[in-house]
Amino acid sequence: ETLGISITTVSKALKDYPDVSKKTKALVKDLAQTLNYKPNAFAVNLRTRESKTIGLIIPEIVHHFFSSVIKGIISQAEKKGYLVIILQSNESYKLEKKQIELLLSKQVDGILISLANATADFNHLNDIIAQEKPLVMFDKIAKIVNCSKVIIDDRKAAYNATQHLIDTGCKRIAHFRGPLLPQNSIDRFLGYKKALIDNNIFYDPSLVYICNDMTFQEGEKLALNCLK
Repeated sequence: ETLGISITTVSKALKDYPDVSKKTKALVKDLAQTLNYKPNAFAVNLRTRESKTIGLIIPEIVHHFFSSVIKGIISQAEKKGYLVIILQSNESYKLEKKQIELLLSKQVDGILISLANATADFNHLNDIIAQEKPLVMFDKIAKIVNCSKVIIDDRKAAYNATQHLIDTGCKRIAHFRGPLLPQNSIDRFLGYKKALIDNNIFYDPSLVYICNDMTFQEGEKLALNCLK
């Protein structure tokens, strides 16, 4: 009203549309600065049907790998004007499920997740897909869930690591693995075992140590058992 132009023209001027004159843009932006105007994010979200937020669920933050992942995701999201909501599942299926429900209720535009070790049921993940929300899994994934995934070839990586030890003359090679469930834990074990078999080395299950808690203390205890 102050400038005698329409709401549409004001909106276009603030967004720097080419069909609005430089003079009008300058007037609108000067007045917006004087009034300390800030766009109503909620109203913009209703209009665009975008919340400009992404949900990220990870099993634990303290791990160096996940802290690096968080840094990368936030950096890329900020470049595109997105806010990242970070949640920690603490390797709990129940908490992971609850957190997905929370993110969906917040109308996030998409969800990134590394599954908890305890996750064996995937209905909560299929709920995301059913709501037509983009879902990306990384590191710890579920093969049967139809979504985008960012992973390495864990089986090949473990095979190559074991082969390297064999090439250096090792005959008795222990394997410290994660719990029985996560796919990456399974694939790394299978890669280790295949390398032994391919090199005609007897597979000894007593040399495989399962780390259920995945803590430093557990690793130290199992390493001592192994050395004995």
